[in-house]
This record gives sequence, C-alpha cells and structure tokens, in this order.
Amino acid sequence: MSGLSGVLVYPNVKEVAFASLGFLKVFEMFRRKLGLADISYLPQDRTDEVVSKKKGLLLGASSRTEVSSFDVVALSVAYENDFVHIPELLGMAGIPPLASERTDVFPLVVCGGFTMSSNPLPVADFIDAGVIGEAEVVIDRLLGVVDNARVYARSKAELLEEIGGIEGVYVPTLGGKKVRRVWAETESIAAEPLKQEASHFGDMFLVEVGRGCGRGCRFCAAGNLYRPVRMRSGEIVMDRCADHRKVGLVGTAVGDHPDIVPIVEWLEGEGRRVGISSLRADQVSPHVAGLLAACGVRTIAIAPETGSERLRRRIGKGITRKQIFDAVSYLSAAGIRTIKLYFMIGLPGETDKDVEAIVSLVSELGGVRGKSKLSVAVGPFVPKPHTAFQWAAFAERKTLRERYKILREIRRFTGCSLKLASIDEAWTEAILARGDRSLSTALLEAAVTHRPLKTFLKQGRMRDPHEELDTRKPLPWDFIDSGVSKKRLLDEYAS
Repeated sequence: MSGLSGVLVYPNVKEVAFASLGFLKVFEMFRRKLGLADISYLPQDRTDEVVSKKKGLLLGASSRTEVSSFDVVALSVAYENDFVHIPELLGMAGIPPLASERTDVFPLVVCGGFTMSSNPLPVADFIDAGVIGEAEVVIDRLLGVVDNARVYARSKAELLEEIGGIEGVYVPTLGGKKVRRVWAETESIAAEPLKQEASHFGDMFLVEVGRGCGRGCRFCAAGNLYRPVRMRSGEIVMDRCADHRKVGLVGTAVGDHPDIVPIVEWLEGEGRRVGISSLRADQVSPHVAGLLAACGVRTIAIAPETGSERLRRRIGKGITRKQIFDAVSYLSAAGIRTIKLYFMIGLPGETDKDVEAIVSLVSELGGVRGKSKLSVAVGPFVPKPHTAFQWAAFAERKTLRERYKILREIRRFTGCSLKLASIDEAWTEAILARGDRSLSTALLEAAVTHRPLKTFLKQGRMRDPHEELDTRKPLPWDFIDSGVSKKRLLDEYAS
C-alpha cells in the first residue's frame, strides 16, 4: 500500500489525543502500512501547528499536508461529547461535513473508537464508514480494499459496497444491515507505540495489560463492548516495560490481571516508577498497597459508585462496605497521598437516602484515611447502549441539582475535596449516547456556528433523555451485534 495515504484525527486537543493509547496504536498501524501516514487533532486556535498559516486549513502534524489531500481521513472517537467536533474538523479541513455532499471517492472518511461500537448513529451522516470493534481485526482488509479502489479507479458506491462486506464495518449508506462487533485475539493486540511527551502523561510509557472485564456491572458499556476478557501474559507486559523508567499500566480491569502482583513486584525490584489509574476495592491488600507506594504511586482511585450496599447490589457492583474501608485503610497506611473515590448519582432505583449514604460513607472513611486526602468525584449516571441499563431514564436535572446540594456537605470534612461533574454535559451525553441520525442537524449547526450544542438539541426533535425506553420496542442501535444477548440485558434490567 505504498501509494496510499492516511491521516488519523482525534476530535479533541493535542494533550488529550496523545494520551489516548488506542489512538496512538492505530497511528502506528497506519505508519507501518501506508506510504504516507500522519496525525492531527482539534487545534486550540489558528496558531496551532496543525493549522495552515495562509488558508487556515487543518494539516497533518508532521507532514504539514492538508488533511483533505489524504486518501483516508480516520477519526478516533472515545467520548460522545466529542461528536460535535467531527463536522467541525471536517469543515476545518475543507471537507464537506455531510457524506451525501462528498461525491468524490477520496478522501474516504472513516470513524472508529469506543463510541462507534456503542452507537454510531448520531454521526452516521458525516462518515463513509465506521469500525465496530477493535482496529487490529479490520485495518488490513479495510486499507487493502481502499487501495484497490484507488488503483482500479472504482466508484464510491462500489467502494462502499465492498467495505460494507468486511466484518466489523458499518456503512451508513447500506442502511440498517446487521454488523457484528469484532475483537482481537490476545496475541493480536497491537504493540505499544513510543511515548508521547505532549500527552497528559508526559514521559510515562503506557502499557496495555489486557482488554475486557468480567465483573458485569449493569451500567458499564466498556464491560460489554470489550468482551471477551483477554489478558496479555505477565512476561509480555514486563517485556514491554523493560526499557522504560516510568510506566503506566492500562486496561479495562488492570487489577484483575492474574499476574498483576508479580508484574508490580518486578517493576518495584527494577526501580521503576508505576502509574495505575484505579483498582477495585476488593483488589487492594496491604501487600499491593505497599508495592504501589514503593513504585512511586501517590494517587489511586477506587469506585464505590454508591453509598449504600443495597444500590451497589442493584447495579451489579459487587464490593462491600468493609472492602471499601479496608482499601482506604491499606492505601493510607502504605503512604498513598491521595485516594480518589468515584460515585454516581441518578442511578435507577436511587433515593435521597442513597445519596445521603455517600455523605455518611465519606465522613466515616475520614476515620481511616490517616494522612491521606480523600478526593471525591461525583457525576450523573448516563445510560449507555449495550448495557442492562440502556432502557433507564436519565434523572431529572432538578433532582440531580437537589442531590448535589446534599453532597456539598462533603466539602466541610477535613482532608476531603469534592468535584461535581457538569449536569448539562451529562445531559448532552445521555442524548448523544442513545440518539439516532436525526441528531446530525444539531451537531452540524453547533459546529458551524460555534455555539453550544445543547442550544440546538433543545430546539430540535430528540428523544427525551428523562424518559425510560420501552423494553418491548426495537432500539436504534440493535443493528450492532455486541456479543451480549438482549434477553440477558433485559433479565438483568428487570432483576
């Protein structure tokens, strides 16, 4: 494919883009397979290196080639709230945002990332194709088909028809054809790219320990969309870390890796610094806490999700009050400076008492935190496709605001901080996550006018996110075979 060119674009700023391990892995695949491969992202202003000085058009960061000149323009979208940046970036590149207005075969606009596996419909009018699942399985065949179309001058309709025959690829012009989510076998998980100094993680080398989580929390889309659980061997993980002084261990369920203790013991013995974002409370022991502290970990998160065990059982979060207290105690005793606690409000079946239980839990944890600080983060629950709670209502904003008032008492506790996520942003996410193709109008208007997306969502026709979905009716994203049966999800929702 030496004649084929491609640019991978992240719909957020440079620091976020270069902190995305999946994005960087796909770029490495592009770099190895294409004659010209580059990377781009959402510029912060017109002085950014990815904006041409004369025309103000979006460029590849390395080649300084206009994005519109590449054969393939691929976007990697991890978060629904970044959907609005897709038509914005295409417009900045001089590419008509609506696929229906792009009659030329090239550039071909392809989208991948977590949101495509969840529900690509809100942005379907902007893309020629979407990858449903993991890139390792699709990328060779997809690029091969595109290269053939370039060499043999195939029409766009012919190209899209052939792309639509690739397992794991969604082509909007082919309608609601069933698409099966694809995933890489453990040995096929792509190797890590070089570390990127521009990322939020700075000089930390990120290593993927595995994919998938077998815990089955009913609210968690990642738990379903990264199935089956695939853990790389401890030897491979340690080999990938060998040449790096500071490493970050990445995965859907890092603490569930069967060799996590030997891996961290080896890293500690080699004098390496380690980053690990979170652990389940039931994975924290005095030994694990001590190892992490010895490897330079100063902050770690656990996610009780709720304050009451009743609600934790309802959402499938199988940790107990005692395990939460033990985890905080062990981490504090080991010298971890900051312990982050993640909670959600607005969950199905939640009452004010459940929210008051969060306040009580944090207050009581103050008695075992020692010198550690407790950093409490709370956000509204957002129902996601392919989960048992995909039918649930997004809580009324008035209710969420009232429950935030209850939580603000936490700010009075010594050694505790409280961060409350934006209700408006969560409301927008809830609409986009379960939206259909009618949302493209609002996304395009927001991108063109640079006005808040919520303004156009309120003006347009959309499904009310505060309403529970009818479990008897088809869902817009049912054309995606996620690998988890709808009956199973319905049974969990009803239980």
